[in-house]
Amino acid sequence: MAAQPQIVRQICAEELISQVLYAHEVLKTASDRSPTNPLITETLSALVENIVLAEEHFSDSEKKQVLDNPQIRAVRRAMLAELSEAEYAMELYFSDKFLKNPDFQEENLNEFWYLQNYLDLVDLELEKVSISKHPDKEIVFIGSGPLPLTAIIMAQKTGMKITCLDMDEAAVKRGEALAEKLGMGDKLHFTQSAGHEYDYRDTALVMVASLVADKKQVLERIKATAQDEPEVALRSAEGLHALLYDPVKPSLLAEFNMRVERETRPTPKVINSTLVCSFKMK
Repeated sequence: MAAQPQIVRQICAEELISQVLYAHEVLKTASDRSPTNPLITETLSALVENIVLAEEHFSDSEKKQVLDNPQIRAVRRAMLAELSEAEYAMELYFSDKFLKNPDFQEENLNEFWYLQNYLDLVDLELEKVSISKHPDKEIVFIGSGPLPLTAIIMAQKTGMKITCLDMDEAAVKRGEALAEKLGMGDKLHFTQSAGHEYDYRDTALVMVASLVADKKQVLERIKATAQDEPEVALRSAEGLHALLYDPVKPSLLAEFNMRVERETRPTPKVINSTLVCSFKMK
């Protein structure tokens, strides 16, 4: 039997503006931004759903109305920081949940609310990067977090070893423990380091998470230490998705004379876009 079509009420630009401002107030005043706070979960789930729907259905003028709204522009930078903290808290919550489960198996990853989003995103990215040309080189993922799903999925799909960088000690320890539980300790290597401190001499691909703030310093370090010309995959955001993640600015790419060789585009199930870039080494 065919599934019945789902009727989704599409909100207007004014309603989305109000919802973003409300979410900012909730985030700003919340002492707990993790999934243990039901108000955070309800507010952010609704916000993400409506932003994704609006990006798909709004006209360009409606998107501009939202993004250029003075109140939105005034709170956007602070809200991106708050959303980053909430995302980290969510990853920490699920990582701890998985690590505390004595019977944890790979299928338990399905309990993470956005697993399918990660699966779809990595599939799109693997179609654009060229790592198969350099099987002896390493893949580096910057900003792997306490729930390193991108690295896990990519290692499972390619069989290649991935080095996961994160500045946070708690994230590194949880990532290592989760990899061991999944039997992937030989594929995933974790290093507590900022992306702008790592040595990229043997790297074929650098993946840079959306939440990595110091992208300019990271690119400077790659250019200074890489022996060959690695691909650099920068996760970004387009349109209304810029209310959730900071886009990669064209001026940043121009500063390093970087070329966007290929890119993924967002879909109704994938929020981020990814720019696969290269630049001439010295």
